[in-house]
This record gives sequence, C-alpha cells and structure tokens, in this order.
Amino acid sequence: MVGFFALVIFLVSFIQYAIPTLGAVAGLGGVRNIIENQIPQFSLENGTFTLDEKIEQQDNSMGMYIIVDTDKKKFTKDDIPANVVEAIMVSKSNMILYNEVAGVGKLVQEQKFSDYKDITINNKSLAETAPVFYVLMVVIYIGIYLFVLVKYLFMAVFYALVMYMLSKTMMLDITFGRMYKIAMFAQVFGALVMAVTYCIGSAVLVLSGSAFNMLVTVILMNKAMVAMKMEQDAL
Repeated sequence: MVGFFALVIFLVSFIQYAIPTLGAVAGLGGVRNIIENQIPQFSLENGTFTLDEKIEQQDNSMGMYIIVDTDKKKFTKDDIPANVVEAIMVSKSNMILYNEVAGVGKLVQEQKFSDYKDITINNKSLAETAPVFYVLMVVIYIGIYLFVLVKYLFMAVFYALVMYMLSKTMMLDITFGRMYKIAMFAQVFGALVMAVTYCIGSAVLVLSGSAFNMLVTVILMNKAMVAMKMEQDAL
C-alpha cells in the first residue's frame, strides 16, 4: 500500500510540475544554452557590472520598482522614485535596495560592486555551473514531491471527515480509519487527471480538473459507502 501511494504521488508531482519544467528547459536547449544565449549578456569583473540591455519595470499596484541600467555610473537614494514601497536599482558600480517598512521607516541599503573585485562572473562562467542547476532542480522536485504528499494526505483527511459524518446519517458502522483508507484510494484517479490539466497549463482546464477531482473522489467514496451499507444490512 505504501509503495502504491508513493508511485501515485510520484506520478502526480512528475506530471504536474516536472514535465512542464523539463519541457521548457529542453525547448530552450538546456540550462547551458539558456545562460549563454537566452538571457542578456552580463559580467561582473574588476568591481564593475555590465548588462547588454536596460531593464526597467514598475508595478504601481504593489509599489515596486526595478531598474538595471549599467550605462549609469551610480545610483543614489535620490534616484528612488516617489510613491514606491520597494525598489531595486542596479548601476555599473552599485546596487540600491529600498524598502519602506511600516512602523520602522524607509530603509536604504547600498551594495558596491567594488567590494567584489576578486570575483569574475559572466554568462560563460555561469554556464560552466549548469550541472549544479540540474542538481538544484532535483532538490526542488524532492521538495515538491513532499508538498504533494502532504497535500494528498491532508485532502484525504478532509474527504474522510466529511464522508464519515455522512455515514452517520446512513447508520453505517464504519471507523474513521477505514474511511480514511477509502479516501486515499478514491483520490487517485482524480488527482492524476488534475495533474494532467496542470501540465497542459490552461486555466480553464486547471479549474475543471480541480472540480473533476473533488467530484470523482466524492462519487467513488459514496459508492463504496453504499456498497458497505448494503453488505451491512444483508447481515
């Protein structure tokens, strides 16, 4: 039983999370190609940071501002726009981090790239660490696997509790432990279908898959309860 559910959780987490991620990485030619050719060319060398394109984004609803402009020699706190809560500003020589904390005030931190003169990082050197990124992907997947496992067990408790209370109205003699086992098995098909909808990525399909998962689980548990009730009444 443990092996069966370990396989189910593996399939759900792999279909729902790993396949889309691996597909995206493979579609872009792998981690090395993404670093060397897909992201902007950058370098941190001799205490100077360069990026071959300017990046500027502002989210007025969140009060967040981000700018990376290595044509600018240095950013100061005077460059922080008004009416922002958080800001990240990167120039050729420094990085300014701004955060407005309630009850504390406005916090400004400056990080100078001159403090890292002994470090050289660029697309090529970062691409050499591609195997590390794959290891990190495996570690992240293990974390996702555990998250899916906990979620599956928690949802089994939820379904078991609801259906256990319903069983009392049916005068069905069943323990909560047995109802929990039924909930564990009843979730399998719906969970796999929901994982496929997540893999496809359509918001409509995801919502439909979630509803389908709940509906199928309840129907299967109800059928099991009716069968047990008929068996109980026949005795």
